[in-house]
Amino acid sequence: AFAGPAAAHLDLVSTSPSDGATTGKAVDEVSLTFSVTGKPAGEGIVILDRTGAQVPAEVATADDGITWTATPQSPLQDGKYGVTWSVAAPDAHPKTGSFEFGVKLPATNATGTVPEQGSGAAIEPEIDVLDELLA
Repeated sequence: AFAGPAAAHLDLVSTSPSDGATTGKAVDEVSLTFSVTGKPAGEGIVILDRTGAQVPAEVATADDGITWTATPQSPLQDGKYGVTWSVAAPDAHPKTGSFEFGVKLPATNATGTVPEQGSGAAIEPEIDVLDELLA
């Protein structure tokens, strides 16, 4: 007897912004790319701010479920953000995960220009409930 083909296994392949990255510009969208077609399950794809509050966002796919994009109502500004996701694989088994990223916009002076900076500053320590929520 021959074994049948294995069901496609869903894995998170990449995210934008990347897990753990800090970007120097406001974030207009967060994207998640999976190894196979999936569909949001349960809470789906959720963006959280540094306090753990959900950021209102529209979630959509343009390629039948390989890449999902969460577009916040307004661009994400300075701070730490987390994303939780729950996606059902083709075999209907949901898979979940999370990642986080930061936004650190350049400081501007009174004239509205960006002053020269050295190596760049890290994101200020903040109330960090994200670590607990994403664990």
